[in-house]
Order: sequence, then C-alpha cells, then structure tokens
Amino acid sequence: MTQAILPNIVQENIAAQAQTITDIQKLESLAADWDGQDAPAISKKCLQQAQDMITGITKYLNNQTLPSPLPIPRIEPTSDEGVTLNWRMTGDLFVVIIEPDEITLQRKQSGRNAKVSCLTLEQSVVSLAQAFSDAKVV
Repeated sequence: MTQAILPNIVQENIAAQAQTITDIQKLESLAADWDGQDAPAISKKCLQQAQDMITGITKYLNNQTLPSPLPIPRIEPTSDEGVTLNWRMTGDLFVVIIEPDEITLQRKQSGRNAKVSCLTLEQSVVSLAQAFSDAKVV
C-alpha cells in the first residue's frame, strides 16, 4: 500500500463514521410505540453507546500502521430501547445489540453457530475492530 492511499482510507473512514452516526441519530426521532406494539422510545444511553462504538472502531482502524476500511453497519432499533448494528463480512455476520443494561456481540461464521459474548463497550470496540481488520465487507 502506498503512502498516498493511506490518507484516503483514513478520510473515507471519517466520512463513513459521520454518516453512520447521522443514521444512528435518526433513531432519536422514534417516539414510544414506534413499532405499533408498544415499544418504548430508544434510550439516549443506547444511542450514545452506539455512536461511541462507531467512533472507537474508526479510531482503532485509523491508528493502525496500515489503516483498514470502516464497514458501514445496518442500523435498527430494538423493541427494548436499544440499537442493533449489523455488519456482513465475507463469510461472517456481526451483530451488536446495545440495550440499556448490556451490550451483546454475536459473530456467526458460515456454517457455524453464532458466538455470543456480553462485553463492555471498550471490549466490543476492540473485538470488532480487530475482526474488521482481518475481514472483507460484502
């Protein structure tokens, strides 16, 4: 990788981070009963943790000797005040469920059962960023 390409990846990651955070912030407009089944509004704590996770992953990826691209997650609300972030990578599906009392990371590899972990925000960031450094987005 040439030196000219590295700043491009960093800038692309910053742009991807900004877009993802904007998408997360859109969930703030969901009022109670947003799903028609009495789901509560999305917790401000969960929204902030989702944004912090994206920021942390971006920083981790950009601070590597060879920066890795930031994959863009599919973002969805949960019926338990939370936020779900989904990334599909070559052969893997990463799902982070951020709820008021816990963060759950699921990694499903092709042909295998999902690996589920309850982690802190910091542990989730490192685990995802390391996996993203080694995988390719599809």
